[in-house]
Amino acid sequence: MRAGDWTAAQKACEAELMRHPTIAKTHGLLGMCLYRQEKWAEAGEAFRRATALDHHFWEAGVKHAQCLTKLGKFDEALKVAEEWHHLRPNDTALAGLIDFLRPRVRGEYQRWEATVGLNHTVHFTHE
Repeated sequence: MRAGDWTAAQKACEAELMRHPTIAKTHGLLGMCLYRQEKWAEAGEAFRRATALDHHFWEAGVKHAQCLTKLGKFDEALKVAEEWHHLRPNDTALAGLIDFLRPRVRGEYQRWEATVGLNHTVHFTHE
């Protein structure tokens, strides 16, 4: 992992999990390898397993919520983020993620144009 060879690190984590499948930290490390390869669904599952094995592994919980967000699963991501936020109420990463997700879940999310005042129709004249 230190060398940034995420494929090799993934294989090493998978081999370790074959020998010791109940170590939460190894599932979390596997999740990071997959996350760095932008394999959001697989990474999210690894982080979910890590938190199922260790109910205090909040770092994996945050990454699980981030994976769900990357997949556009805003409802699920918000639920996960809020669950972990109860355990870590002062965590700014979780608070920011929740602030990002709430309007999307409520359907209040507007395209970026609206947020910068460009949500009006622009008509171009033909020459």
